[in-house]
This record gives sequence, structure tokens and C-alpha cells, in this order.
Amino acid sequence: MLQHFYKDISMLHPRARTMLILSVPAILIGIACSLILIVAMKVAALLQRVLWSNLPAQLGVSADSPLWIIAMLTATGIAVGLVIRYSPGHAGPDPATESLIGAPIATGALPGLLAALILGLAGGDELLSVDDNELNDTLDYDFYTDSSSFHLKARVADGIREWEVQRPQRGPFGCGFKTYLGDAKHSCSNHCMFCFIDQLPPGMRESLYFKDDDERLSFLFGNYITMTNMQDHEIDRIIKMHISPINISVHTTNPQLRVRMLANKRGGEVLKYLPRLVEGGIAVNCQLVLCRGVNDGDELRRTLADLLELTPMVQSIAAVPCGITDYRKNLYPQVPYDAKTSAEVIDIMEEFGDECKRRHGKRIIYPSDEWYLKAGRPIPAAAFYEDYDQLENGVGMMRLFEEEFLAELDKPHRIYGTKELDVVTGTMAAPLITRMMEELHRQYPMITVHVHTIQNRFFGGNVGVTGLITATDIIAQCAGKLATKTLGIPAVMLREEKDTFLDDITVEQLGQQLGVKVEVLPTAGGDEARALLRSGLHIARRRKSGS
Repeated sequence: MLQHFYKDISMLHPRARTMLILSVPAILIGIACSLILIVAMKVAALLQRVLWSNLPAQLGVSADSPLWIIAMLTATGIAVGLVIRYSPGHAGPDPATESLIGAPIATGALPGLLAALILGLAGGDELLSVDDNELNDTLDYDFYTDSSSFHLKARVADGIREWEVQRPQRGPFGCGFKTYLGDAKHSCSNHCMFCFIDQLPPGMRESLYFKDDDERLSFLFGNYITMTNMQDHEIDRIIKMHISPINISVHTTNPQLRVRMLANKRGGEVLKYLPRLVEGGIAVNCQLVLCRGVNDGDELRRTLADLLELTPMVQSIAAVPCGITDYRKNLYPQVPYDAKTSAEVIDIMEEFGDECKRRHGKRIIYPSDEWYLKAGRPIPAAAFYEDYDQLENGVGMMRLFEEEFLAELDKPHRIYGTKELDVVTGTMAAPLITRMMEELHRQYPMITVHVHTIQNRFFGGNVGVTGLITATDIIAQCAGKLATKTLGIPAVMLREEKDTFLDDITVEQLGQQLGVKVEVLPTAGGDEARALLRSGLHIARRRKSGS
């Protein structure tokens, strides 16, 4: 039977064939994990009854007494701590210090994790609802308990108990959660033709390959979502809770084209949620990843015209070019934008932005900085970007950096001694960074900064942003070429761990490899200028402009 199965799927697209083959073990693993969790919950419930019903009854004490509650919570807390301390793998990583998207837990740590889970559940109660509203995650909990009075229902050892909570003021109500969400993150169900994660090199941290598409992360952390994971009741919840703004990866408002671009049959259907959110008073930020010859040109005009009908609740629209690496095996054949095609995108975006400015008093439509660099056009003035609503998409980031950097230089500073260091940057930002360092030296001649432009060979393709530079490339391109014993690296190169590059090399290891002291420079222009102005021993005065 399996022979026929594998023979039949051999005719499919390589990517589809791989996914189909992997679906069998994925289903089996999912079933096994579910059964293990069910057993763990049953064991926890049994132990909970012993601790909160049978044991106090035998000892002749009330399970509701403060002393018993304190004793049980303390005892189970100690028991969980001992399990974590002495079990192999220490029951996995600490959720309080783990990044949002963490690496898989080591197999050896699973028994300890399971024991800690059972003890933790047995030692406490299970919160069921607030004001008869089911609790699915931390958003539900925070929303329904943000009141001076509410009805609380929980499952305890001797059954279901209910309380009427009265308190003098609103605010957080006494429960902490092990994760940001209180449950698992929603993974992406799309296979977008432009997905950057599908183009990552092999051998990186496992967490980097996780694709999230979770509306809660949009609200909490500014992530962009496609809405293909969402159902009507989730849209209703967003409107009811007024979770605003929501960041949505639109890409195109052509339903058929969106299905094709996302490789998800719901890609076009869920576009109906956009007007529902807007009508419900939810502000929306939109992202368009443009693929040359696919959703630009007339399709881009259609998308912008459709989105403008939803203003002013659609409060910003950004377009970015598809990122292309050297690892696009068996993926849609993307063609990079050149100067001519980039200029065409800019012209369309600015045309619609100008019209929006006339109609609504605000531009809201912005090309990312990369388009201007590719087209060989100057970055627009600060007024163009208004409130800088799309900085995370690289819209106006270079202009804001320059404005803040120069503004800081114009302030009076006392400089103690001299300072000389090397700094690294990506190809896109290199002209700007070089110009800023030259201006810094002109105004403060005692400070010299040597700029090194790092070509992204790790990812290859058209990747030129500073945030994707790896330590591997820095080492390869800077070894033996640094002028000083201090190397400044932008903080944007470091990921969630704050001291580790994308290729899993730490700041300390980078310094050891190059034989230098590594100084992490802030990302914002003003903050970076202040960091570079900090130095040594004797006072020198700032050189006046024009001198």
C-alpha cells in the first residue's frame, strides 16, 4: 500500500511531494502528543483531588483555610522547583527568559517538563470563565477582568466554584502566564511565492524557520498577518475587544491573484474581513510585498484604489520589494527589481499618495526606502513621511535616522579626549552611514569612524539590509582590515537574545575572532550619535558649522 502511495505522489511538484510525505509522521506525532497531554491532565486531576480534597479531609483541616492554601501552593511550588533543578534538561528552557519563538525542547527534558506540568496543575485551580465568557488566551483574560466587578468561575479539587469579584479600581488581576499568549502561537498556513523564511539557508537556529500568522501577535508586537488562519468569531472578538490597530499583509485585493500569491484557497475569501474590521472601528495598517510582474503595475493600482475606499480607518499602506536570497530552490522564479521598474512603483505609489493627501489631508501611502535606493532617487524629505507610521517596513527609516543624527550633532557636547573606531553596515545603508560619519568628524575632528560595508554573502541574492548581516560575513570581510581595536555594530543585527547574530555567533565570539572590543550601537540616529560622542580625557570644543 505504501509503495502505491509513494509512487502516486512522485508525480507531484517537489515541494508538494515533500509536504505530503511529511504529513504522515506529523499526524502520528500530533496524535501521540494529544494522548500524552490527555493522560497528563488525568493524572494531574487525580493528584489535585488528593491534595485539595482527600488529604485535608484525613488531616481534619479545611481545604479553604488560608493556611492550607498557602501550604499547598508553597509545597507544589517547591516540588516543581526541585523537578526543574534536578531533572535531566531541567524541564526545558525557562519561559520567562525564552524568546517569543523558541527552539524545540530537547527530548531528554520532556519527562521533567511533564512532571512539572502535572505538579503545577495539581497544586492549583483551573480558571474557566469570567462573566460567562470562555477564556482562550491572555487577551480574553485581560479584557474580561479589566473591570471593578466581574463573575469568576474556576474548577477546583472538589468541583466548580464561583465568586463575585468586587474591587475599588480596574487593572491587572492577579494571574501570570508562562507565555505571552497563554497558549500556542498560530503558525502560518500559507506558502507565499515571496516568503523569506522559505529562502533561509540551512543550518540556522530552528526558531528562525517558524512562520507565525497570529492576530494576537499583530496587536501585541506589531506582526503582520494574512488573516487566512482567522474565522468569523475571531474577527468578532477583535471588534468586541477593540483590538486596534491590526497589521495586515494584503499584497493584493484581487481575490484570485491573492490565492495564487499565498498558495492558500482562503487567500481571496478572507479579504471580506477588511471592510468588517474597518466598519467595526478597527484601524488597519497594510503591507504590500510586491513581486515583479505579478502584483505591481495595474494590479498595484487596483489594490491602492480598493484600500483607499476604506480610509481613514486604513491608516497606512507600505509597499516593499520581494526579498530574494540564493536559496530559492523549487520556489516561484522571482525577478529582482531594477532602477526602471523600481521607479515605476514609486511613481504609482506617489500618485496615489498625492491623491490621498488631497482627499483626506494625509498621504498614508508610502514606498519603502529600498525603492528609492534601487531607482537612484533621493529619499524624500521628513514631511513626506508625516507620522512615520511604517518604520518597521523600512519606510522613512533612513530619513528619520539622518534627521535625528544631525539634530544630536547640533546640540552642544563636551568631548573628552579622542575616539577612533571601526563600524560595519549593510550595502543599503552604507552611503548614509558614511555621510553621517564624515559629518561627525567634520564637526568633532577628535572623533574618527571607519565605515566598512558588508556584502551579505550568507543570504546572497538582493539582501542588503543591515539587520540581516551575520557575524560570518563580518569576520570574513573585516579580518585584517580594521583600523582600530574597537568595532561598532548596529544593534539591529542582533536578534531576540540581544547578543547573538542570525548565524548563532555571539558578540563575544565575534570580538574574539577579530581580536577587538565590540561596541553595540543603538539603532536610532540620535542615540547612535550620542554613543559615538562618548569618549576619553581632555576637553575639546565642537567645531562650528561652516568652519
